Amino acid sequence: MKQTGEVKSYLASLYNAGISNFRGVNYYGILDGVMNCLFNNTNLFNIIYQLELLKLSNTEGRFYNDFQIMTVIRMNGWFLNELHKYRGSKIMKIEENKLTKVRGCGMHVRMGYDNENKAKSLAYKMLEAIRTNNIDRFMELLLNAYLYLDKTVPKIFIETQSETEVFKDYAFAFIAGLIGNSEKEQNN
Repeated sequence: MKQTGEVKSYLASLYNAGISNFRGVNYYGILDGVMNCLFNNTNLFNIIYQLELLKLSNTEGRFYNDFQIMTVIRMNGWFLNELHKYRGSKIMKIEENKLTKVRGCGMHVRMGYDNENKAKSLAYKMLEAIRTNNIDRFMELLLNAYLYLDKTVPKIFIETQSETEVFKDYAFAFIAGLIGNSEKEQNN
């Protein structure tokens, strides 16, 4: 379980994060959405998908950054780990350091493309594959990307293919790197 101070700092980082004119609401607070899901014992995949999709499409009124997307992904990992521990499931644990490494892998793929639109197109396709739980399609896209760059696919994706929820959390971290900025964003 995470230390209380660490959880508080992650929650505090989401306090001002939000989206204006989203889902019929003047201002959708990301922290409110995250807390609502957690209180209802629901994973955060839908929120993560929406955050990455909106960032990818450069939607106006988006008040969050890469760090805040990764915060939601990490919190989802904590939630899934605790849920599986409570259920007594023998599922692979989602590790924060691996999430960070996978995000870095996504950044390296993005930097390996000479055309920014290739990375965006790949991210859209990967997001759709994850949204529809099509792990085979995601892996096909990932393998093609690494083949194009003549690099080795991160083994975490091979190891977690059979565990859908774990795989999806790492996939969202990869996409966060693929669509993110290499420098920390300040406001958007």
